[in-house]
Amino acid sequence: MMMMMMMMMLMMMMMMMMMTMMMIEWLIIKTCRSFLDPFEVFKGEIEETIHKIQKAISILKYFRSIYAQYAKHRVAKMFAAAHPQQNTTDTNNSDGEQAATAAWSFPDELVFYKFDAFLQRLHVVKGIIEMAIEFLKLEKMELSGVNGKMLSMSVGGVYEAFQQHFKIFTENNYDNLDPTNHLFDRDLQRFEEKMADLDRNLGSLVCQGFDDLDNVEDIFKMMDCFGNVMDRPAIQLDVQSRLPVTIKMFSAELDRVKLVYDAQMQTRASNPNGVPVQRNFPSVAGQVKWARELCARISRPYNMFCQPEQQDEWRTDMKKFMEQPRGQEMQAKYKEMMQLLQNTCQFWALGREIPPRAKEMFENVDMYLKYSQNLDLLVTCYNRIQLSSSPTLSALLRGEMEQIDSLLVRAETNLNWKSAGLNVVSFKKCGAT
Repeated sequence: MMMMMMMMMLMMMMMMMMMTMMMIEWLIIKTCRSFLDPFEVFKGEIEETIHKIQKAISILKYFRSIYAQYAKHRVAKMFAAAHPQQNTTDTNNSDGEQAATAAWSFPDELVFYKFDAFLQRLHVVKGIIEMAIEFLKLEKMELSGVNGKMLSMSVGGVYEAFQQHFKIFTENNYDNLDPTNHLFDRDLQRFEEKMADLDRNLGSLVCQGFDDLDNVEDIFKMMDCFGNVMDRPAIQLDVQSRLPVTIKMFSAELDRVKLVYDAQMQTRASNPNGVPVQRNFPSVAGQVKWARELCARISRPYNMFCQPEQQDEWRTDMKKFMEQPRGQEMQAKYKEMMQLLQNTCQFWALGREIPPRAKEMFENVDMYLKYSQNLDLLVTCYNRIQLSSSPTLSALLRGEMEQIDSLLVRAETNLNWKSAGLNVVSFKKCGAT
């Protein structure tokens, strides 16, 4: 009888907590609605509105995390402390964590179903406004290329169509933040259908602009001008098929630079004093400047391929293509050309010919590059095993690691780049060990 009374009291306490939580949620939702004005959320300044929505979402998420921290853990411990006999019995179970929190076992959906629905609606509204911000940037879009003017006018048409659809969607008199408002869902579905058509049109224009350009720098500038619009699924699907072409285009540019370099070297070999340089430049300084300009010609586009601070989806896809064989080949070709031009600059600045040993070194640059890359990969794998292995795994690998250490000692003391029997070994499997 006593146990039944305790269970009833516990259930009553839990019900009271549920009611209290629901009242707190209602007050938070009411405050957010007053802060955002659900009837005017699409009609104010876009930048100010998106800032207010982000602030509201962060507050709602913070409340959810506080609930998880206190209600799920500290309140459960409080119940466990209030019933030590039950707690002792529960701790003998195989699932101690589940037994310890059994006192707070009702689903969160019973408490947070309105809260989560309101938070989801805020995310939907935030996504619509962010999309509007990106599409409004198309107003002053100017594309280069042979057909750049015509394509710019077409992009302007997409911008005007978006303005019209957005105006129709946002000019309503109902509550935009009410999750039970089916009129909002109906209008949103119609708006998304219109936006799907605009995405297809804009994706076609981006592909036409892509095909109209023959310079990697101009292509990257065009894609940066479109901004996050490029990350929309329909547009991204169209652009993704064009990304490998940029790698092929830049690889062809490297070949052209190599031909220019070889032609200059032949001219210099036949007539050292007759090498064409820029006007008003002395011979050596002019040749050095010429080599540096070739470096700039290939380094600027290459740096656009590798921009870690940019997190756009199409740049993520580009990085994946760069890891494929064609991308790896292009990177190796670029590094070889840059090293050649930099070395040429140094020797010309000193007024010296390239020594035979340096020429021999350069002829074997591919082999040395493979050695260097394999060595870097070996060091990375070795350090990963040493630093991230658990004590149990370290004990299991102790014999193998001692053998590796003994080989490394011999490599450090006896081996060099020209040692006999030094084969190019692939360590690709090391990353999976």
